[in-house]
Amino acid sequence: MSIRTKLTLLFLAIIVAVALAISIEREIEVRRLVILFENNRAREEASFDKIITLKNGRLDALVSDYSFWDEMVNFAKSKDKTWAAENIDTALPVFDVKSIWVYDKDFSYVYSPRVATGLPEELPLSRDAMAYLFKGRRLCHFFISTASGAVEIRGPLYIRPPTAKGRRSRRVIFLQGYSGTTSI
Repeated sequence: MSIRTKLTLLFLAIIVAVALAISIEREIEVRRLVILFENNRAREEASFDKIITLKNGRLDALVSDYSFWDEMVNFAKSKDKTWAAENIDTALPVFDVKSIWVYDKDFSYVYSPRVATGLPEELPLSRDAMAYLFKGRRLCHFFISTASGAVEIRGPLYIRPPTAKGRRSRRVIFLQGYSGTTSI
């Protein structure tokens, strides 16, 4: 073999080796970037889940604080607007909700403060639909579409147990709405 052929083969071998090294380096870099992106996505998902948990924590606190309350059951019967203004209306900014709806034991509308525009005074649900949402469960969680966008609705069906004092069992539905269009 001549020197020229040897140099050509050596040059080709160097080119193949460099191309192989570049290909291996690229593959390693792609894998590193995939791992980096997956870690970032997992961190962002965890952060988003924490934000949702914090937001839902306020909503859950509102539902539990106001729903399992004998005065709320009494309000559903009396429909005292002064009591509602002092106790229900003031909860909207505290818990950062857009509206609250109170229904009686027959799923009849009782009260809703008119604060957020675009939200209905009464939920666009029939009594049968409300009964279906609570069928077999004490809590409901659903979304409705309104003029202002999707609204998350959650709430329990509170059944006040009878006592030895002759107090009869009563129930009230306390639903609160959070607009999903609010930025997180």
